[in-house]
Amino acid sequence: ISFKDSFNGTERSVTLPSGATTKIRIPSGVKDGQKLKLRGKGQQGPGGAGDLILHVFVDSHPVFERDGNDVVVHVPVSLQEAVEGAVLEVPTPDGKSVKLRLQAGAPAGQKMRAKARGFKTAKGTGNLIVIPEVELPQNLTDEAKTAFAEFLKLAPQGDVRSDLMRKAAQ
Repeated sequence: ISFKDSFNGTERSVTLPSGATTKIRIPSGVKDGQKLKLRGKGQQGPGGAGDLILHVFVDSHPVFERDGNDVVVHVPVSLQEAVEGAVLEVPTPDGKSVKLRLQAGAPAGQKMRAKARGFKTAKGTGNLIVIPEVELPQNLTDEAKTAFAEFLKLAPQGDVRSDLMRKAAQ
């Protein structure tokens, strides 16, 4: 099934071992590799009809990923949005969108959460986890490169990896 069918739930027709077809309801929140049992829909035996076990396979999605009951989406943001902050309109798997505030200067990879926008299952509802990813400007003009060099003089970055080796050795 598709990622969206897994998110929303769906109905499918399946062919039984007898050759007959039946409609089945696949509940929302079903996971890739999950098994669904259809009581009494399997092959006939001395004790009556057995159970039919369905293995559900969920296709990947080009935008969304599943992590437990959470939905994860990586959202591109401009360098300006990352520095100044912005309100991001983020798509949700149900075809709608949600607006989240990206704080000015938020660290790279900092996750934002839209509560209860994930998979709905009998055990609860997950969240939409938004991971902003800064898209750096490409093909800078000579003038832009000069302006950036001037910016670095005014706001030096320092050694951003100074603690990396020490932390890795712990």
